[in-house]
Amino acid sequence: MPSAEDVLRRARGEIGYSRWNDPEQGTKYGRWYAKYTGNPTYAANGIHYCAIFVSWCFVMEGVQCPGFPRPVAIDRTDHLLRQVEPLDLHRGDAVGFDWHPNDSDIRADHVGLFEDWIQPGYSFRTVEGNTGDGQVLECVRYIENVTCGVRPYYDDAKNPAIQSGKLEVDGVAGSRTIVMWQTQMHTTEDAIIGDQPDYLMKYRANVWAVQNGEGKYGSELVKAVQRRCGMRGSDVDGVWGMDTSKAIQRRLKTWGYYTGEIDGYFGPASVRALQRSLNDGKWK
Repeated sequence: MPSAEDVLRRARGEIGYSRWNDPEQGTKYGRWYAKYTGNPTYAANGIHYCAIFVSWCFVMEGVQCPGFPRPVAIDRTDHLLRQVEPLDLHRGDAVGFDWHPNDSDIRADHVGLFEDWIQPGYSFRTVEGNTGDGQVLECVRYIENVTCGVRPYYDDAKNPAIQSGKLEVDGVAGSRTIVMWQTQMHTTEDAIIGDQPDYLMKYRANVWAVQNGEGKYGSELVKAVQRRCGMRGSDVDGVWGMDTSKAIQRRLKTWGYYTGEIDGYFGPASVRALQRSLNDGKWK
């Protein structure tokens, strides 16, 4: 089974990488994430890649971690499973940082991989991407800047969701969520929601297994879901926008999985409701 040591070995092997010495556009990790998600934006210059670097380390070693892969840092407001307190950080945990914890910006600023304590409860070492002017470096950090940690599943035997064949109910619709949805809807099982316009991303914020495009052909899965949710005619276009999010939220509410507002914004609560419904086979 992949271990924390495997992930940290992978991460440490990247120490010294600099975005400024990369001969291609963007970063090595951004280009990977662009291909992984089908979104070319991440391969562009100037994209912050700290969370993408951590995601790359997990995916390259075959490790599952709630909330990953992701393009942004972690904090408590993400409500991710296996979230750990700063004092409980272990080797290989993802750790989020806020450089200005007392300001009005409640979102995290950065994320890295925890290595070990220097002075327990006070200082520790990490391996991080996009730090020190765009590099991968080993860093010394302090607990006062930690928002939270997230513990990966380094031993799948400890992950009942994986052992049972069910989804992790983590509020992030990644490739496993999409392929289970495709299986139940009897559409092509390619783990990607295809041909979705970038400008509609805000209506499916926590749906990450998306291939962005012009929306000319849409997604086979989305078309099937639109029909299942009662949409008709020209509304069945395979493009996931606000109306589609509302339709799915209504269906999930009818089934008793979703208790939030029908607002058309498919965030963590909506995705968790979807994942629970898929685990129960409701879309078959």
